[in-house]
Order: sequence, then structure tokens, then C-alpha cells
Amino acid sequence: MKRQISNPNKFFVILAVFMLFAVQGVTYGQTVSIDPATVESPAAGEQLTLNINITGGANVAGYQVTVTFDSTALSNASIANGDYLPAGAFVAPLPSTNTSVGLGATAIGATSDGDGTLATVTFTVVEAKDSTIGLTNVLISDPAATPIDVTVQGGMVTGPGPEIPETPETPTEPQMPEETEMPPAEPETPVEPEMPEEAMVIFEMALAPGLNMISLPLMPAEPYTASSFAGAVGATIVIRLDTAMQDFVGFTADQEGDGFLIQGGQGYIVNVPGGGTVTFEGTAWNNTMEDAAAAPGIELPSTTWAFVVSGDLLETETGVSYTVVAKNRRTGEVATRLVSSEHKEFNTVWADLSRKSVIEAGDTLEVILFDDMGNIVSGPFTQTVDIEDLRNAYLSLPLTVGDVHPAETILAQNFPNPFNPETWIPYQLEKSADVTLQIYDTSGGIVRTIDLGFKQQGFYMTRSTAAYWDGRNNMGEQVASGVYFYSLQTADFSATRKMLILK
Repeated sequence: MKRQISNPNKFFVILAVFMLFAVQGVTYGQTVSIDPATVESPAAGEQLTLNINITGGANVAGYQVTVTFDSTALSNASIANGDYLPAGAFVAPLPSTNTSVGLGATAIGATSDGDGTLATVTFTVVEAKDSTIGLTNVLISDPAATPIDVTVQGGMVTGPGPEIPETPETPTEPQMPEETEMPPAEPETPVEPEMPEEAMVIFEMALAPGLNMISLPLMPAEPYTASSFAGAVGATIVIRLDTAMQDFVGFTADQEGDGFLIQGGQGYIVNVPGGGTVTFEGTAWNNTMEDAAAAPGIELPSTTWAFVVSGDLLETETGVSYTVVAKNRRTGEVATRLVSSEHKEFNTVWADLSRKSVIEAGDTLEVILFDDMGNIVSGPFTQTVDIEDLRNAYLSLPLTVGDVHPAETILAQNFPNPFNPETWIPYQLEKSADVTLQIYDTSGGIVRTIDLGFKQQGFYMTRSTAAYWDGRNNMGEQVASGVYFYSLQTADFSATRKMLILK
């Protein structure tokens, strides 16, 4: 039961506000509102679900809305896309606080008209009392992402009304039944109700060559996984948005395992190099619109707006978490993925839902694996993206723990410094090479030449691996105190540093 308004002034204020909204609704024709506008609060600890409805919608392809609430009365439990937009709309939550929660969704290749539910929001009651539910940042847009004028109406949650004591009924004398012997009735045999079987439906979906944003149009007899879904549509990658982590999760066709579950009413990015038509068979989802079973593939620009770097993790240590960091050196954009030692593969994802290019042919990607202490345990590796990688929208690169590769050749400072009579000279090599170390005095004369020989790519930074100088010249004599210079040389690298001998 709704609480009645006992104050006449309050009633006229509310009536005036309602008339103002009504006039605006006539002006713009489209209204977004809380339904029901007024609802009595359940008890503390129970849940309350409200709809965010649109009336008079026309040519609507997307929306975003933020719901505000009194955190002393309510706490957000969930917010979900409704059934107004065509099925397959790509859904993404908006930033939320303890007093607000938001959601946005965009349909691809289809629009909606008329009345319906944009979203539903569920609260857990903190305290049953009067509070206001507001709508802010409301945006309704057409297929060209142009905002559509709209009227906005909030709602009210009311506390429980005063309890009215029930009037006890006057007891009546019970009537004694006449003693008449009746034969016992034979029990009727219960009849099992016949459950109608849901008809199987066939749906054909056109996919453009390259990247598509689609949804699963029908509920299959056996649920799809990322692996089986990729096989069904001929995709090289499948990407979903993890709404809880606000991050993209990818799956590539060459990975082992099933990947994540494909669900109805959710949007997925797939890359289908050849395009074509895909046939689905199943029953209708119970939360989608019959006249818009899917978001069909659309013609896309040649840019790659979603890309995955994937691979196996090898030689991991039990109980250690790893973080894969992939960087596009051209753009500086970084994609990361946290991986447990039990999960033997990784996917890092770049994606831009506005379809701006994230990867181009010729881009150099740098991939590094860190352990949970922040140490580099594999890489850095660099790989150049080619046309075939763009066609597949992914690049595969296995990472082995312990396979550490310097990103550049460096000559570091000797230690100790100053020294007497011996010192170690650390360095690292980006690639394998013949290495020579030369010691000079301040006049530029060569004091000592040390041929380090052929060295593999890697780090030579410790006493056991760094170059060693015992403070002697090429004649085997101890050199005098003073300033000296040391130079590391390979076929394509040369660097010089200063050191000091003190005796």
C-alpha cells in the first residue's frame, strides 16, 4: 500500500511538480522515469527493485543514466540492462559511489521505439524510511550518437505508515453440524499438467569481415563457451567486458581450454577474418525482444579496434601470482593481466568501443612478465605486428619464467668505485655478441684490453657474471692511483664510463 499524503500543501507541491513534468513531456515527447514513482520500503535487510522506464521513445540506439539514492536508507545491490534496446546491446557500468550507480548501453545496427524498461536497479534496504531516488546524467541517443531531448522524473521510497489496530470481530456461536453419515469421497487421481515444449528457432546472422560486436541471439541446447562460440562463428578471438573488474577479458582460438561462458543478453567482440553468415539454433531467451534477436555485424573501417596478445605461461612457481604487461611503443598504451600460477595461459586485451584504432601494422609491442614482488621474470620481448596479426586480431607469444631478456644493451657503473686493486664492471646485452672491454688512462692510451668473448643475450650484473679487472695493465703491472676510463664494445654498441683507483 502507498502512503497517503496527509498534508494538503505537500499534495499541491507534488501536483505542481507533476504538471511541470507533464508539460515538459509534451514538449519533448520522451520521458525517462523511475517506476513505480512512489513505493513503500520493505523492512531493513530486504531488497527493493525499481525500473528505469522510457515512454514515447523514438529511434533510440543507446542510453546512459545515473541513479542517486540516500545511502542511509538504501545501498546498491545491482543494476542491469532492461529489455528496451534490441538484444545484443553492449552494456557497460558507469562509475559508482556509495550514493550513486550508473549504467550505459548501446545497440549496434538497430533501434527501439515506444515504451519499455531501459534498466532495473536493485537496492538493499538499510533503514525503512522516506528517501528520494533521483536520475542524473541521463542521455538518450540515436544511431549517430546524437543526444535526444528527454524529460527526467525521479521517484520516492516511503517508510512504513502508522499501524492501525484491527477491530476485533464479534465472535459468533459455532454451528454444530447435523449428524449425517456421508460416504467417504474417493480421492481424485492427480493429473500431471502438460508442459508445452519450446519451439526451436533458427536465426541467421550476417557478420562483416573483421571485427564485429554481437550477442548470442538464441539460447542453445548446450551452453556455448568462448571456445565453442569462436568455432561456431569462425572467430579468431572472443572478447567480453568484465563488468565487476571494469576490464576486457579475451580468448583466442589457438588456446587450450574452454574459456569463459557465453551468456544471453551480453555483447561480445569477435574477429571473423572472412565474414559471412552464421546460423544459430535454439529457443528464445526469456529476457530478450522477439523482434530483435541479435545485433548483426556491421561494415567496419579497416582499423583494428580490438587486439589480443595471448600465450602460455611456462615454468611457473606454485603459489606465485604473475602480471603480464604489454605496451604498444608507438602509442604508449598498456594492457595488463594478472595470472595465477595455476592458470597456465594469459590474454592481454586492447579494445576501443568507439572503434578507434588500437593497433596498426608495424607497431612494436613490448611484453614483460612480473612476479608478485615486482621483479621481471620473463622478457622484455619485442614483437612487430604484421598484416596477418591484424587479420587475426591477436598475436601469440609464450612466456617462460626465468627467460629474462634485456630490452637494451647497457654498460653500468663499476663496483666498488673507488677501488684498490680490483673491481667488477656490470653490463647487459640486448642480443648476443662478441664483447670487448678496454681500459684507458686520462691521455687516451690503452692500459688493458680484456676480450670477454661471445656472450649470450642477458644480464651480467653480479660478481660472478660481470667483467673483472684486477687493476693491472697489459704487461701484468699494477697501475698507479688516478682516474681511468673503461669502454664496452660490441659490433653495434659502444659506451664509456669513468672509474677511480685509490691506493
